[in-house]
Amino acid sequence: MNNILKCICIIATLLLFAGCVDNRVGLHDVTPEMSTLSQTYNDVDIDLAMVDNQNNRMFEDDLGRVWYTNRPSRLSPLPVVNTTGNSP
Repeated sequence: MNNILKCICIIATLLLFAGCVDNRVGLHDVTPEMSTLSQTYNDVDIDLAMVDNQNNRMFEDDLGRVWYTNRPSRLSPLPVVNTTGNSP
């Protein structure tokens, strides 16, 4: 009889603590849709896509300056008219 009573007390104690632990499971992430303090995951993805797009376009401009394709040739014996709208 004592062994049964001890087992019941141990099981009741374990169930009591297990019930208390389950109540705190959802509190680790109160705002699951937020990635940062002010942006959601979609906002962060959009910002990263915009930065990648700008970096790729700037890289194309840099290549134009490296290979001198951002301005007309100055080797022509005739006057070259700037039709790009950019200042020389």
